[in-house]
Amino acid sequence: MDAEELLPGSRLIVRRRAYFPSAAAHSKELNVLRAFPVDWAYLSPATYFVPGNAPAGFVLGNDELIAIPEHGSRISREDYAVALVDELEKPTQRRQRFSVGYKQSIPKSSNQQ
Repeated sequence: MDAEELLPGSRLIVRRRAYFPSAAAHSKELNVLRAFPVDWAYLSPATYFVPGNAPAGFVLGNDELIAIPEHGSRISREDYAVALVDELEKPTQRRQRFSVGYKQSIPKSSNQQ
C-alpha cells in the first residue's frame, strides 16, 4: 500500500499512486472551469462508494471532503445520483465545487465492510 502523498500543484491527498493520473486530471479540469466565465457546478463524491443508503440521508458540503471519523468518506451510488439530479433540477451551486457524503454511519446490514 502506498503512503499518503500530496498531489503536486493541489491540496488533494492521494493514498495510492495508481490514483494520481485520475486525481490530477480532475484537479486540472476544476481549474479550467474556474478560469472561464461560464455557469458550472462540480460535484465531488466521497472517497468510497458503498451499497445502500444512509437512513439519515446525505449532506452537501463545499470545498471539503465529508467524512465520518470511524468510517471515512462514503456515499452510495444512489444517494450520489440523487444529489446530482437535485442540483440539475434546482441549481444552488453556481461556479463552485460541492461535495456529497454521509455524516452518520450506515447500518451494518447495508454497509460495505
